[in-house]
Amino acid sequence: MPRRLQELRLAITAANTDLAHSLGRAPTVADIAERLEISEEDVLEGLEGALAYNATRPVDPGERRG
Repeated sequence: MPRRLQELRLAITAANTDLAHSLGRAPTVADIAERLEISEEDVLEGLEGALAYNATRPVDPGERRG
């Protein structure tokens, strides 16, 4: 995964956690974009990158599955 997407994914994850706590609900793409001062399109790109990364990474046999 390109470094820019890794950094974006981390920033989105942190913003999502902070906003969920402060808003008392799941944040919208617009909420996250506003917090990070980026476009909604960039948020969606970061989320898509995170999903693609999680779907293609090797599974650790010791990792618990939900």
